[in-house]
Amino acid sequence: MCGKLGVLPETLEGLQDPRLEWCPEFYRIDFAAWRESRSVLHKRQYRQPLGVLVLIEHENYRNSEEEFWKLLHWYAPLKVLVCYHTDYQGRLRTFREVGRAMNNHHARNPNEEYLVLIGSPGGPTPEEPMWQAFRARSPDFEFGCLGNP
Repeated sequence: MCGKLGVLPETLEGLQDPRLEWCPEFYRIDFAAWRESRSVLHKRQYRQPLGVLVLIEHENYRNSEEEFWKLLHWYAPLKVLVCYHTDYQGRLRTFREVGRAMNNHHARNPNEEYLVLIGSPGGPTPEEPMWQAFRARSPDFEFGCLGNP
């Protein structure tokens, strides 16, 4: 997903913004993208970019809650989690609870947006599509379905 010829780097390169930079495994986050900054606080040698635009986590196994927690600890206007579950309502309920808990205990930016893509393990069925997309904003973390579930 994030290799040199992966879909994410190719997508960012297609935007043709020379200031756009990306890094796989950015502090254990699967993928991060940001705009280059001339600020003295932007130090590439320490992997400290200012203005992170998007953080993406992909989880193949059942511990997607851990990946969601990782996203909660960083600031970015867009955070994306890709995971696989049969009980997507249960997962979204958990994400809402931990998001609200984090918001109650820490000062969070209210302009963060979360996109959760939940795939059906084993492929689509006549009753369930392969992917379902949900969107929420902090601090309420009310996930709404994008498109037809």
